[in-house]
Parts: sequence; C-alpha cells; structure tokens
Amino acid sequence: MEHPKIRIKEFKKLHNIALKISPVGKRPTFTTTRTYFAEQIFEKALLIANSYIRLIPDFDKRDDHQCDFSTMATLSRNLIELNHVYNYLCKDRLSKDELEFRVYLMGLHRSHETKNVLQKLSFSKDYIKEMFNISNMVCQSVLKKNSYFNCLDKRIQKELLKGKKAFYRNEPYHKHLLYEQGVESGLYKLFSNHIHSFQLGIQAQFFDRNTSPFNLISLCFLSTEAAITCYAWLLRSYIALRWKRCKNVSDDEKSFVKHCSEKTQIKEWIEFQEKEFFSDRIRLKDMLTTVAD
Repeated sequence: MEHPKIRIKEFKKLHNIALKISPVGKRPTFTTTRTYFAEQIFEKALLIANSYIRLIPDFDKRDDHQCDFSTMATLSRNLIELNHVYNYLCKDRLSKDELEFRVYLMGLHRSHETKNVLQKLSFSKDYIKEMFNISNMVCQSVLKKNSYFNCLDKRIQKELLKGKKAFYRNEPYHKHLLYEQGVESGLYKLFSNHIHSFQLGIQAQFFDRNTSPFNLISLCFLSTEAAITCYAWLLRSYIALRWKRCKNVSDDEKSFVKHCSEKTQIKEWIEFQEKEFFSDRIRLKDMLTTVAD
C-alpha cells in the first residue's frame, strides 16, 4: 500500500479557477453587507493560497532544508478559520437584524483588540481614548438597539458588550464543519502545534528518518488536504453567491471544485499509517524470533 498522493496539481488547479474571478487589486463590486464580507474573505483566501503555492517544495530536487512545512500548516489553519468566518457571515441567509448583530459584534471586538494593542505598544492615553471610544460607542449603541441582541439572555448581553468575543451563535455549529468534528479538530490541533512551536511542531528536516505519523511528508500531505477542502468550499460558496460575477467559470470547473470540496484522502492516509505501523511490528517480531532461535 502506497502513501496517498499529495494533491499539489489539484490545489494549483483550484487556485487557477479562483484567479479567474479574483477581486484582488480590482474595484469593489459588492452591493450588500453579505457580498461585502464575501469579497473580503475570498480575497484573503486567494492571498493565502498564493503564499501556500510559493512554499510547495520541488520534491524532485529534494532540497530538504528549504521546505517550510510548518508555515504551510499555519496557512492551512488560516484557511480553516477563514472558512468558519465565511460561513458565519455569508453562507446562510440571515435576517437583517441577525446579520447586523454579527457584524457589529465583530466591530466591537475589533475595537477592544485595537485598544489592547495600542496599550501594549505604549500609545498615549489620549490617543487611545480617541481611537477606541468612538468605534466602541457606535458598536455598543447599534447592538443595544438591535432586536436580535435584545432577545438574548441579559447575562449573555452583558458579556458580549465587553467586546471580548468576535463571534456568537445561538445554535449548534456542527453543521458548518468541513469534516467530521473530530477530524477537523485533530487537524486544527496539529497545525496549532506548529504555530506555537510546541515540540510536535519542531522537527529536524529529514524526510526519511522519522517514522512518526506526523513526520514532514505527512504534515505536507495533511496541510494540503485541509487547504484543498477549505479552499474548494470557499470557492464553491463564493461562486454560488456571486454567480453573476462568476459566469466565466465553466461547468467542468464547477464540477471540479465540488469534487474537491467533498473528496478527501485522509481516511486512506490513516489506513496507510496503521498498516505500515503494524507491518513494522510484525517484521520486528520476526527478526527477534530469528535471533532468539
């Protein structure tokens, strides 16, 4: 059984389709709040994909010390998070009040984070007050008048007005996950170890000497699989939402995007890792038995 192929060509093909409808460097075309955020999120996804492609190594050259797989994992985690934000703001048809609530709650969180950053950078109190108070007051004022916000429990309202939370859902989130909940959580946890430089995220640059299921080749494989799935879901959703702007995407290309959003090789990778592990143990047992005899 061979290690599942790292689908580099598929990722690059997805990116070429996305570039046909890229908003990067062009005048905005949004007409609603929903399409405004869709355009921003899709633009960021395109830029992340640009960076990811630049980091993909030339495996034929085997230039081991120029393969930054940790940063590739970081970008894949960014795409997972970006997909969540797109679903939060653009995927569902929200009521006007609920969309306004979500947008201004994010605005309040941005104001709160801006204040924290300015304080840590030692900006003057007068500057921080002017920068923070206006945006903070506007967001709080809109939220307090918002009917969706006012239907929430008073305790939740009080907590949200602190600005510490960017997102709030009054419903289960599992229906928006790209994979089964455990799989997405596992990928996110693995990629996070590389962001934080925990021991799992620090590896010597040797392709062949590490038999761990999370060695460099597996990390490249998993980050690419996650990137493909997230990018395809974003692209598929964006094409559906902005269909008038995406008429130059062919039916065959749409079918390819749909296939990428639904097909993953992670199950095959797990089966490969388990088979290799138990085969090695059997070989080791046979060797020890031969020596003992």
